[in-house]
Amino acid sequence: MDEISIDNVVASLLYFLPCQFATRSDLIGETFYKFQQNEEYKDLLKDLWFIDEREGHYSPLLERAFARLQESRLLMTLSPDYRFYVSTEETRQSIRKYYLDEGKILYDYCDVLKTMAKELNEVLEKTDERNQ
Repeated sequence: MDEISIDNVVASLLYFLPCQFATRSDLIGETFYKFQQNEEYKDLLKDLWFIDEREGHYSPLLERAFARLQESRLLMTLSPDYRFYVSTEETRQSIRKYYLDEGKILYDYCDVLKTMAKELNEVLEKTDERNQ
């Protein structure tokens, strides 16, 4: 079986996140840092590492995972202010087929990924509400 990478995990989360969510890398990084402290998520995030910064926790690997998703056009940002990431339904179905269908690398983690996406989205929505 293939090794689970942070790229696989972040791509798979897109399937469970809303089609549009805030591009707050500071909050995304901090949330993933908290996820990594959770025993239930450790297998999925074992390769992730963080740099402690005054503003919080930063992960170059996590940033690169999001950048690669954008480079591959699985994830886009909305112009002109780039405040939101966007994924299409077609992209989401491709992610499901490649990572989440029965027999695929993250099939056994669908419930965990769904919970992670819900928690991440709650953090991003709270912040988005405050900024409106």
